[in-house]
This record gives sequence, C-alpha cells and structure tokens, in this order.
Amino acid sequence: MLRITNQMTSARTLLDQFNHLNKMDKIYNDMSSRYKLHRPSDDPIAVARALRLMSEVSVNEMYRQDVLDADSWTSKSDESMRSLNAMMQRIKELTISGATDGKTVEDRKQIQKEIDELKNSCITVANDDFMGRFQFSGYDTTKKFVNKDGRYNTDLYLAGLNYEKINYNIGVGQKTGINLSGVDIFGNEYFHTSTTAKTDIPFDKDKDKSVHLNIDLSIDLQEYDLMKTKYDGTNTFEETTVDGYKIKGTQTNGIGLDTKINDNDKAVSTKVSNDLKNAKDKADAAYESLTKLTATGPNATPIKTKLKVNVKLEGDFKAKDLTDIINKLNENLRKQIPDAQIGQFVNDEGKIGFVSDKNYGAKITVNKAEVTDPITKNVIPSDGSWLPTTNGEMKEPEREHMGFFEMMDRISKFLAEGNTQGLSRMQKMVEAHENNFLACQGKAGARMNMYSIMDSRAQRINLNYRDVLSRVRDTDYNEASMQLSQASYVYKAALSVSAKILQPSLLDFIR
Repeated sequence: MLRITNQMTSARTLLDQFNHLNKMDKIYNDMSSRYKLHRPSDDPIAVARALRLMSEVSVNEMYRQDVLDADSWTSKSDESMRSLNAMMQRIKELTISGATDGKTVEDRKQIQKEIDELKNSCITVANDDFMGRFQFSGYDTTKKFVNKDGRYNTDLYLAGLNYEKINYNIGVGQKTGINLSGVDIFGNEYFHTSTTAKTDIPFDKDKDKSVHLNIDLSIDLQEYDLMKTKYDGTNTFEETTVDGYKIKGTQTNGIGLDTKINDNDKAVSTKVSNDLKNAKDKADAAYESLTKLTATGPNATPIKTKLKVNVKLEGDFKAKDLTDIINKLNENLRKQIPDAQIGQFVNDEGKIGFVSDKNYGAKITVNKAEVTDPITKNVIPSDGSWLPTTNGEMKEPEREHMGFFEMMDRISKFLAEGNTQGLSRMQKMVEAHENNFLACQGKAGARMNMYSIMDSRAQRINLNYRDVLSRVRDTDYNEASMQLSQASYVYKAALSVSAKILQPSLLDFIR
C-alpha cells in the first residue's frame, strides 16, 4: 500500500484549491466581460460559429450604412425634384397666360421677368449639392452641371452622362444607382444616338483573375439626317391684296413676323390687321410642317462618313476593371477627338458601348471582330429622358422638343416679342418637361421606398444575427450567478475539510 505523506496531502489540497479558484476566476471573468468565450480552447466549435456570426453582423451593418447613405442622397434629389416640379407648375401657368391674346405688352413684360427668375432658380437647383458633391454631374461630382446661363458644363462627358451611375452595394450581389443625371432631368442639349454592344470582352469567369487584352478599336462615325426637310430659317407667305394694299410677309426662325405694305400713306385698317394675323398663322403652320423631327431608325443609310479613328489599349485587366478600361479608352479617344459631345465610350451593362450627342452612329471593332451592331442608331423618344433638341442656336429650326433651359430662353424671348403663336407651341414642350420631371421624382420616390424596405430588412437580419450570436457568445448572468455561488460554497467547504484532514504540525505536538 502506498504511504500517503503529509507533503503529498498538502500538494493535492493546494492543487484542488487552485482549481476551485480557477473556476471561480473564469466565472468572474465571464460576468465582468459579458462573454463566455475568450480563447479558441474555451469551445472551438462555438468560437468558429461566433466569428462567422460577427462577420455577418459587420457586413450587414456596412450594407445598412450604404442604404442609409443612398437614402440621404436620394432624399436630397427628391427634394430638388419637388422644387423643380413646383416651379414647373408656375412656368406652365405663365406660358398659358402669356399666350392669351388679351394680355398687354406690360403684362407680358412682368411675366417675362418672372420666367427669367424661375429659370435662375432652376439653375440653382440644377447645381444642387449633397455634402459638397454636385448631384446631377454624373461621376465628376466636383463640377457644376450648368453655368450661370443654363448651359451645360462642357467639362463633363455629357454624351455618356446617363451611363454614369453612382452605385452603392445594399446587399449581397445587389447594387443600386443613387444619382439622377442632369441629362435625365433637363434633357439633352443635342441629339442623342447610341451604339449598342453585342459581345462581351472575353474575361475569365473568375472575376479576380486577370486576362491580357489587346484592344484595337476602329470607330467609324457616320452622320444621319434627322430632319424631314432642310430648313433655311425663313417662311414667306404669298402677296395678298387687302383693301387695295399689297401685303407680303416673312417670318425668320419662327420668331418674328416682318410685314411689308406697299403704300405707307394709308392707315392699316382692322381688316388688314386681321389678314396680317391670318397670314402669320399660315406662316406658323408652314413652319411647323417643315420642322417636325423624324427618326431614321436602326440600320438607316447614313448621309456621310464623318470621321474614322482608332483607339488602342493593351494591358492586364479583370472583369471588375471594366470602368477603368472605359476611362482609359476615353482618354485615348480625347487625344483624337477633343469634343466630348461627338462621342464617348460607356459601360453598357457590362459591355463596351458608344454614345454621341450628335446625330452620329458608330461601328466598333475589337481585334477585327465587331463588338457592336453595325451602324446601330437609337434616337431617344421625347416622352422621357434625353429629350431631343437643337444646339440652342437660332440657325437651326425649332424642333418638337428641346432641352429645358433652351425652352425657358425661347419662352422669355417670345414673351418679349409678344409672339403668342410661339408661346402656344411652347406649351407642348412645357408639358413634356413637366412629365419628365414627374417621372424623375417618381424614380427618386421609388428608390426611397426601396431603401426604407431594405433598411427594415437589414435591421431584422441584424437582430436575428445578434440574437444567435448572443446565445453562442454572451454570458448568461442568471446561470453564471448560480455557478459562482456554488463554486464559492464548494471552495469554502474544501478549505474547511482541508484544515481538518491535514496532519498536525510539529508545533502542535510540542504544545
């Protein structure tokens, strides 16, 4: 039989007390830190699960923050659209009022002043910013969209501005565009044509794997005729004889009516004045028939080849670098074509596209393989964004639709001239822009509703993750309190028993 010495008993007693203290220390630590997992050895499976849950909570929080940021931006855009719609209502009322024959010259001057003030207010809204970033300028949010006259900033790539979507990640594999471009809202200052890509760049399926690209883009720009009839800017109505007067009139650019009467010695009678008005109406009607804009449609025969350019790019790129590829292609293109309105490369849903603010179509080839439909050309309809328009110069006829600020300039000019026919024509354009403003506001409102739903969903997901994480990682204080009480009782009992079973010391025998 093994002899149990006093030293062995003491050592075992001290070890047991140490284990009791360790257990109590862990319970103290669990309660003070709130967590029951401190190191992988505590529970390897639970620790791994807790780490995954913590990662999910962190990612979901980032998605939720993006949702909140997107909602803040869109709320500002929505407020801007509300302001524009309120002003548009007033513009519509003033245009209708100014076209009324009963208005005096002074009345129209007052209306013109208000129209000019409304235009300036719209310019201010067009340059609205959110936290120092201009909302409607596409990617380049450091630049204003319009200048003080309402002309678009030519430092922006206006041709492809509608493709410059600022995307936020709001969920796994889910992105949302938060911005509206100025072209979306106010229409395009020029025609808009686009060439649609039909093949992808051959990226590897693994988006993080680079492929070597040797791109040689051959661009053949071809001009199309968008007008029904070429227009020299002047209408002339035939010579008319009224009360013995021979009257002939001309109308230049659809704005003014210049009448000539062969005998200035006689006063113009009321009948003569009425006939002049009738003649003016006929001139306006002829003007309208000459200036209707018609689309030529896909694969139409171009008038002429405008220019040909080659853009080359070589390097290693990943699928997610497509935006970088597009930017470098545009940099190379600008070296050959400084005018950004002539053409611009865009990211067309993961493919290379080409757009132009002129009436051009384009055929693009990469390494001798076509990547666009040959001479594909799309004229954007008037019932939405990219309202077709002239370049704002009076050398061109007034088309059926035009950009917002040019429309405001025309309304102001017609009011100054007392041109009721011109103001009547403007009413259709005002309605087109009003509908477009409402559509843009509706788009912003729909996004805000989606963000609200996504925010609620993110909160519910986070609540679920945190609940599971709490059960895996957090200390149960009721249970820990009971365990601490039990451990403390056992420790005290052990101390009492140890004091009794240990052999008396030499001093005890002497005593």
